[in-house]
Amino acid sequence: MSDAPKRVLIVDDDPEITDVLSDYFKGKTGFTIETAATAEAGVAAARRVRPDLVLLDLEMPGLGGMEALKQLRRTIGEVPVLIVSGTMDLAAPSDAMKHGALAFIPKPFNFQYIDHLVALALDQKS
Repeated sequence: MSDAPKRVLIVDDDPEITDVLSDYFKGKTGFTIETAATAEAGVAAARRVRPDLVLLDLEMPGLGGMEALKQLRRTIGEVPVLIVSGTMDLAAPSDAMKHGALAFIPKPFNFQYIDHLVALALDQKS
């Protein structure tokens, strides 16, 4: 990873999840955090900040995470997107991967797994 801080965009309608993930990244060196509470706001934030990594919930009111993922692909290209979701839809992980997600992280999540996927995503982007 280069010395420049990596920009992480967290898109989730649950403020507790957003806070926990924000605190997690703030506790690590080399990250700046942007958050959005809706899929629409997440897509707009991605256009504005050009993140190095996106963590995206699937189940949100309005646009929804899957449509946001499709728009992110059109907007910011191949930036790694990690889906963080508590969905019970068994097809959701494979659908997300088909639309360009790097990985699916089920809620409740394991921070060691997140560490591994973040390192993988940022190495892949380099």
